[in-house]
Amino acid sequence: EEKSFHHNVIFKKYRKDGTLDYDLNIERAEYREKKGWFFSNVTKTNYTSDGLMPYRPVKMEQVFFAPGEVPETPEDILYAIKDEEDLPSWVIWDILHSTENMSERMKNVYTTLFYYRLAFPWACFLAVFLGIPIATKSERSGVMLSIISAVGMIVGYIICANLFLLFGKQGIFNPVFAGLAPTVCFIGYGHYKVLMGGGN
Repeated sequence: EEKSFHHNVIFKKYRKDGTLDYDLNIERAEYREKKGWFFSNVTKTNYTSDGLMPYRPVKMEQVFFAPGEVPETPEDILYAIKDEEDLPSWVIWDILHSTENMSERMKNVYTTLFYYRLAFPWACFLAVFLGIPIATKSERSGVMLSIISAVGMIVGYIICANLFLLFGKQGIFNPVFAGLAPTVCFIGYGHYKVLMGGGN
């Protein structure tokens, strides 16, 4: 049986509306694989319905949470405190599908970032699609102008993709749309330019 010990831990429980329900100040936390969390020497503080005002703290010798109540493992907690940009995509996917009652703000952040990463590698096709028709016009407009045009389009794509990423994280755009739309649109535009170029 694998065990993990931690000291001076703060555990916070939020309601579905995002307000703080209660927090636990824990002197010793023990995680047992497949059994859950065992907290010793705990001070529990409940909060008012708006989550702002605390009630009188209550001392508790031990508190237990089964895996179904608190599914996070020590490894999950370490990932949670990292910046989302530093997390591997598979970890983000796992967080999205294993974390219950995740706040809407964090769900937008993780979902947008995941689909952004899913789409971004396809940007290499964008460069190819746009490069072909631009190259065919180099004799008429000059090589330098062709290079500037291609670089300008790629820079425009990157700016657009990062703006959508920001708007998706903030919940302004649907996170799936924000992550995928710039790459899909620019690849579609590149494909159109290839067809147009091929017809000249």
